[in-house]
Amino acid sequence: MSSEVLELQLDLSAHGGARVIEARLPRSAFGRLSVGDVVMVVDDSVEQRLYLVAELSNGDRDVRLLAVDPVSAAADRPAGTDGADRA
Repeated sequence: MSSEVLELQLDLSAHGGARVIEARLPRSAFGRLSVGDVVMVVDDSVEQRLYLVAELSNGDRDVRLLAVDPVSAAADRPAGTDGADRA
């Protein structure tokens, strides 16, 4: 599994207690995210939270992120599977 660090300063609006984030991506990020990617968002208080890229629109300029429950995310990927197909 590969990972990439893409540090962005986003103009965003949060809804539902930050469970949903809508943001305008800077030009440097166009084409760098895909629906289904999981990203880490760090806010001004340095709180870190995982979000799923749920939707890209407007030519990949706008993104909608959904908060990922860390407990269910860990359950979805048992240790050692790294996204491999499971029976």
